[in-house]
Amino acid sequence: MKDKNTHLCCKIPAMKGKSVCKECSKKGLPVKGITLKNLVKSTKLKDLKELEGFYFCQTSECDVVYFNNNINSYLYKNDIKVRVGIKEKKEPIPICYCFGWTKQRILNQIKETGHSTAIEEITRMVKEGKCACVIKNPSGRCCLSDVKKIVEEGLRHYKTNKRKVLFICTHNSARSQMAEGFLKSLYGNHYEVYSAGTKPFEINPYAIEVMKEIGIDISSQHSKSIDEFRNMKFDFVITICDHAKQTCPFFPRSKKYLHYNFEDPSVFEGEENEKFKIFQQVRDKIKDWIIKTFGDRSD
Repeated sequence: MKDKNTHLCCKIPAMKGKSVCKECSKKGLPVKGITLKNLVKSTKLKDLKELEGFYFCQTSECDVVYFNNNINSYLYKNDIKVRVGIKEKKEPIPICYCFGWTKQRILNQIKETGHSTAIEEITRMVKEGKCACVIKNPSGRCCLSDVKKIVEEGLRHYKTNKRKVLFICTHNSARSQMAEGFLKSLYGNHYEVYSAGTKPFEINPYAIEVMKEIGIDISSQHSKSIDEFRNMKFDFVITICDHAKQTCPFFPRSKKYLHYNFEDPSVFEGEENEKFKIFQQVRDKIKDWIIKTFGDRSD
């Protein structure tokens, strides 16, 4: 952690080394030339002798963004096209430059719902190849680590006594995803909700569509393995298919286990409208069970 008494850059002797910012005496992170090419204002860009060999200054109190000690070139916040989130004090403070997540947006979501979908959404978009951090993020790096820090900060700040619930089915592609969506939507103020699969597969598009039909968006959710949650403590671990119940590992830190077998709508073979109808039926059964099980639960 930075010493509060060392924030006056001009009072600190510069350290030697090409990776050290002379104004704050802190090491920077190497950044690619393509990052500067896309983010430095054209009026400054044309004056640069070269784009390679620059470093990104990570010090929040320092106005330097990029520096290259080999050619004695320093670029500041007002030389950059975008706001540099790590160096901003006032909103909007960008955290994810590719998908529009700001610090306040993440914190507001946690304040209102008790959780944030930022990590899930960004992870999904990265897997789809839609990330362009190298040309959009001033650091030239993936923003997920920064997003996770803000999410953790928000969860600590708005910490509640919400009970944690984990839904498990085989593929975490339909039933458990819909169950997660329902519990978040109906009783998100009381429960922190997760879902996972014993053999995870991508979310079934029919599940997304039938939930969207009733005003619940689960498109930002993604399939996860139960291995991600082995060390977490849950109030409820709920298997919602018989196969998952047979193969589900033991969660020693969890308080209660529940089971209800919902038919797998994804195995139905038929016309598109028939498949959609089957998904609707399973969706409605899951909703009824969620309301019956969690609507007035005191244990």
